[in-house]
Amino acid sequence: GAFSSRYVRLMLVLVVLAYLSYLYLDTIVFSLAQRYYQTADQIANLVGITMGITSLLTILGQVLISGPFSKRYGVKVGVVVLPVLVTIGTLVIATTGTLLGPVLLVFWISHITRMTDRAIRFSIDEVSLQIMYQPLLAAQRSIVQTVAEGGMKPLAGGLAGVSIVLFTRGLGFDAVDLTYVLLAVALTWVIVALLLAREYPARLSKALASRQLSGTTLALNDGDSLSLLRAHLGSAHVGEVLYALELLEDLPGAELEAAFVRLLEHPEAAIRRDVAARIERLRMLALAPRLYDRLAVEDDPLVQAALLRTIGALNDERATDLLESYVAHADPRVRHGALLGLVRGGDVEGMLIATEWLTTQVRSTDPERRALAARFMGEAALPGFQRTLVPLLYDDDHAVRRAAITAAGRLKHVQLWPGVLAAIDQSEFRADAATALAAGGPTVMPLLWAALERTGQDSATRAVLVRVLGRIGGADVAPPLLALLDSRDEHLRGTVLAALQGRGYGARAATETALIQRQIDIETERAAHLLASVRDLGVLDPTALLRDALDYRLANVRDRILSLLAMVYDAPTVHQVQRSYRSSSAEQRAYGLELLDLLLPSPVKATLLPLLEDIPGAQQLARLERRFPQPRLETVQRLELLRVDADDRCDNWISLCVRYALQLLRAADQPTSTAEETAM
Repeated sequence: GAFSSRYVRLMLVLVVLAYLSYLYLDTIVFSLAQRYYQTADQIANLVGITMGITSLLTILGQVLISGPFSKRYGVKVGVVVLPVLVTIGTLVIATTGTLLGPVLLVFWISHITRMTDRAIRFSIDEVSLQIMYQPLLAAQRSIVQTVAEGGMKPLAGGLAGVSIVLFTRGLGFDAVDLTYVLLAVALTWVIVALLLAREYPARLSKALASRQLSGTTLALNDGDSLSLLRAHLGSAHVGEVLYALELLEDLPGAELEAAFVRLLEHPEAAIRRDVAARIERLRMLALAPRLYDRLAVEDDPLVQAALLRTIGALNDERATDLLESYVAHADPRVRHGALLGLVRGGDVEGMLIATEWLTTQVRSTDPERRALAARFMGEAALPGFQRTLVPLLYDDDHAVRRAAITAAGRLKHVQLWPGVLAAIDQSEFRADAATALAAGGPTVMPLLWAALERTGQDSATRAVLVRVLGRIGGADVAPPLLALLDSRDEHLRGTVLAALQGRGYGARAATETALIQRQIDIETERAAHLLASVRDLGVLDPTALLRDALDYRLANVRDRILSLLAMVYDAPTVHQVQRSYRSSSAEQRAYGLELLDLLLPSPVKATLLPLLEDIPGAQQLARLERRFPQPRLETVQRLELLRVDADDRCDNWISLCVRYALQLLRAADQPTSTAEETAM
């Protein structure tokens, strides 16, 4: 767990000690203040002036000091500086108070210590503490921060209150005596801060090596973090270097350029190739000479291709001549890179050369060359290539057509979408076509709706179209998707619900709420039908496979009902219930049931909870039949009814299982009906 780590435990102890010292210092200052400021107005004036000065110092610290301080000294110093200063201040207060008694000088020393504490606590110390959370996984970081703020600080407040009362009323301590308690707390705080500062580099280095910082932005104003990241750029592991590069892209230009120059000489080709692509994306024109130098000695064809693409994109005065010299290169990958460089540079002569080559490839009888042309157009992603790409969307060769579909998703031109939509009907191209259409965004939505309304579409194609619509999203996508919930196709209904759930949809209008409530009733009645079917099939061996299939459909119905509930009631709670019911743990499902019991109104609970309880199917059916009565049928009658129902719902697997069960029953010389003979 998150709290088994020594690093995390040290952080939580640090939070307790920091807040404990904060409260003790407040108590000491105000206890001394009462000796010299007797009236409420005097104390109010003192507090007002103090807050004004402290706020000004805090703002100056946040704006002018914390950033440069962290960058120069790093988090290891930043997390220690406040406890050290508080310890020094407390030691001076204790010594002076012991020698001179609680005189005015002691008050002002404590007051200055308190203002210093506030100014540094909310600037340097706060920044350092936030940086300390960085090596934790995103989920762990959220939990630890919540516990630190919501658990440890209140705990420190309670400890401070109880201990101060004990020391002052029980043992008769005055303000000077309390400084010795604070001194002990502050010294412990220093020790814990030093231990944590020692742990931080190792923890961050481990997180970088295992690439655990996804979903977080590393603070690049911290010298320690920067040093570790720079060190990881020299790693022998490709993934580690690329991960550090990703985190370092926000560095100032000169420092990032220097890192790129070093990495262009890295022994791993994958890193050199990645750096070339980053230089192109960031338009780092100053590095063009370095690219020429690297190209002169580079022997890896893929890196050569990447360097040529980047040289073309940066487009200095030497680029076109150099790229033309590589167009006839023996390695097709290098030629490909040179041609991409020519079109990315935008030079007219270079474009003509690339276009001539492209026309030759598209007209070739060799499918590999046509596929290469499609990939080239996708990588170039320039307007004007769409006419050349259209024929390849209908190519007889699957590899060519797949490459053309991918390229269409990058070009995003309206002339290409009909060809991509034509491919979505075929299972071998469906995934690529869906990805390309989703990349098209709102412009393809009218075509998708038109495709959904066409008759004759199979279930899988309609489901893919719905998924694409869900991925594109937009304000207008929900009402038409809701209308599809009336479909008899259960797979399509489940896909529609997943698409709406993915968009975070919740019912807004009363008409939408009524539609969803009606759909919940339809799904619940469907569950009753499935439970009745399992009952009527009994325990005969020929129906075992069908019963398993019906149980699976019943689980899908429960999941759809929960998805519908999330659109009407509190979505996070229902989604938690949904996760509980997908678990194999009976305890998790019981917890989910308790949440629903608290969330749903009584009429809804009366209908739905029986379906979700861990009770035998016969008991679930008995309770559901109070609202959705089901006829009791002979086995063969039920099988015939299931066959008709499966065909109506486009459920090929249930239909196949029914036919298989009937065949086994017939082979076993079980009684059959005329309807069974017709089915066979």
